[in-house]
Amino acid sequence: VRPVSTDGKEPLLQSIEEIYQALLLGVKDYVEKNGFKSVVLGLSGGIDSTTSLFLLTKAFPIKQISVLHLPYFSDHEYIQLITKQAKIPTENVHTIQIKTLVEPYKQTLHLDENQANDRIRLGNVMARTRMMVLYDFANSFITITMTIYFSQWLVVDKKVPDFWFSLSFVIPTF
Repeated sequence: VRPVSTDGKEPLLQSIEEIYQALLLGVKDYVEKNGFKSVVLGLSGGIDSTTSLFLLTKAFPIKQISVLHLPYFSDHEYIQLITKQAKIPTENVHTIQIKTLVEPYKQTLHLDENQANDRIRLGNVMARTRMMVLYDFANSFITITMTIYFSQWLVVDKKVPDFWFSLSFVIPTF
């Protein structure tokens, strides 16, 4: 498999290995140049955040990686399986249920989960809630946050393909 340019003539990179190495270099370089000592990943359990975790484990020592799972409905056992497979120490894996934070918005905005448009709006509220919690969590570590939840906003609101935003960086404010 070789990705090609938009004109279909020139390969963007020569191989999947080059893409992999470019992703690792980009992540390492960004974190090191900004002087961050650790990273926090918002792990949803989907393919994007799981792939991001895999890349992080190849780029940094495991002890420098913290994982934050922010479910609305329920905890997912597969998060434990993913983090165990990635060898993330249990003290670096955190779950914060966001339902109690989202429900007041849902009630105030009169969102009905049975209505398609309201489900989209509720998804936006959940994405923004996750970002606020992720920022706060990262600020407690004074670290950089890598997050998949930002891409959720871009995909839903801005109709941007989510693949390119899977490794979005959000710098915490101090």
